[in-house]
Amino acid sequence: MIATNPTEQIPSLITFSRNAIRIGEIYFQQYFPVKPHHADLIHFVGVLHPDVGNEWQKSTTLIIELIKSEETLLKEMDSGTRYEIRRAQNKDTLTHSVNFTSEKTNIDSFCDYYDVFAKSKLLRPIFRPRLYALADNGNLLLSSMSTDAGHVLVQHAHLVTTERAMLLYSASFFRETDDSATRSLVGRANRLLHWEDMRTARKHNIPQYDMCGVDITSKSAETTRIAQFKMGFGGTTMPCYSRTIPASVKGRLAQVFLRCWGKSF
Repeated sequence: MIATNPTEQIPSLITFSRNAIRIGEIYFQQYFPVKPHHADLIHFVGVLHPDVGNEWQKSTTLIIELIKSEETLLKEMDSGTRYEIRRAQNKDTLTHSVNFTSEKTNIDSFCDYYDVFAKSKLLRPIFRPRLYALADNGNLLLSSMSTDAGHVLVQHAHLVTTERAMLLYSASFFRETDDSATRSLVGRANRLLHWEDMRTARKHNIPQYDMCGVDITSKSAETTRIAQFKMGFGGTTMPCYSRTIPASVKGRLAQVFLRCWGKSF
């Protein structure tokens, strides 16, 4: 079941604490929609067209324009991705779940699933207070694809605003089995889940779907494989920018420490 979409009148801003530092995150905008209360650091995320002259960190993302019809969106995917989605719809017996959620138990369930996946990939676990803050503000969308027997094959977490649905986390146990049929099923379920996520965003008049990061430099075999998977859905690769600025004395000290040690929140 999907709850009522709460994003229509919500500013794309959350605040949460980490290591005694109060962080304000602003999504897709380079200015304050409202001033964060008692923030030490302000982190701007996912800005596509920032003003020049500021210190921005540049990456590459993939944006899919959801104002197009579903037929056009499918046509713009590569043939392999489109085939896998159709096969999953017509031949696999899968159950789709999607939820704009603020319930802590739902978030923890997702995080537990992701953290097992992350450990197998040597990735950092989810910092849960950030997801709790997103959920409290109505900006968190969780979705999953499962077998009819209830075995979860893949889960996604998206940040959603009136401007964009951005993939934050994707987890599956694709590599946890040597069975080629199961691995293929998980791959199809993942593609179908992305398609259903796009359809959910369109239903709620969200105009863009953001795959949140693609490696166009062939940094590694793994990141290249992920980029090829994402680009199979069509869309346009484009520069994406973020930056962090201090908003208090504590924030300035924290930023100096982070830069010296090459760390981030």
